[in-house]
Amino acid sequence: SCDEGTRIFERVLATRLQHVVVSTRNFQARLEHEKLFSVGAIALPSAATQLHARPELSSEFKAPESPTQTAVAGIWQNSLGIGDVGIDDDFFELGGDSLLATQVISRIREELGVSLPMPSFFNHPTLADVADSIDTVRWATKAQAGSAQTSPATGEEQRETFEL
Repeated sequence: SCDEGTRIFERVLATRLQHVVVSTRNFQARLEHEKLFSVGAIALPSAATQLHARPELSSEFKAPESPTQTAVAGIWQNSLGIGDVGIDDDFFELGGDSLLATQVISRIREELGVSLPMPSFFNHPTLADVADSIDTVRWATKAQAGSAQTSPATGEEQRETFEL
């Protein structure tokens, strides 16, 4: 909020520090993920205080219901540094940006084995929408694998392609 930003700015000006970092996300996780700085040289909060409370959002908190939603919530929590992420929460309203979205898509690919197209993530940025996209890609992949046919003349697989 604007008041919170003003209070933080005033606190920063009141210190005699030469360098100050103000982060809306889990700063230590971001440093470790980006490997931009030596974590040992910076005083960071303890592991017990790494996740922040869910901010005021336009949507009420609704807990993840499916395994895919739970997995995506975990990825978002770690990436955004927020303790409770609900299925109707918008990634960008939670503080995410395009760089972080790219990193989240990479983690989804690594941890869940699904490659989401970037436009899909931007056009449907709620946790439920992202989980539905993952489930759709999984279903489509299974359907394609099950319907792959071998051409008798060439021995090559023929697949039907479609866009999500």
